[in-house]
Amino acid sequence: MNPSTLLKDAIKAVPAVRYALGVAGVASVVAIVLGFRLKPEIAVFGTLIVIGLMFVLVVFADFANGQNSAVLWPAKIFVWFCTIALIAITTLFITSYFWQSPLSSL
Repeated sequence: MNPSTLLKDAIKAVPAVRYALGVAGVASVVAIVLGFRLKPEIAVFGTLIVIGLMFVLVVFADFANGQNSAVLWPAKIFVWFCTIALIAITTLFITSYFWQSPLSSL
């Protein structure tokens, strides 16, 4: 049996198997991080970041297709959030540079 054919047949028979592949991918990220001998807390935090970025990728991909209007609002909210965050971070960096506060303890 060819594993690729077996996987395609399994997804065709039970479409929810495709999500099991995503879970296996996230678990493999955890295994890779633990293989670097990092703390498990770092692996869990990293996994949450990966899941968040996967959500952003799905919203962006659906928005780019233009076929699904259900992701229009999440995409708009995310774009505005990123814009406001960029403005806030830039403002903090500029004021920190010119007012020299907070001072580095290095």
